Amino acid sequence: MLPYLLPFIYLFVCVLTGYFGRNTRIGFWGTTFLAILVTPLVVLIGLLLLGTITRKQA
Repeated sequence: MLPYLLPFIYLFVCVLTGYFGRNTRIGFWGTTFLAILVTPLVVLIGLLLLGTITRKQA
């Protein structure tokens, strides 16, 4: 049963990575697709190194 769950677990971790990258330049969906293409671990390390964009409020 576990081999059937592995793709869903991987996609869940990718979406979770996208959630952490929602305040970046590429946003939630860009971070999620990048995590799917590369690996979530590499994208999370990149997010930690690059930081987030702070938006100025008017």
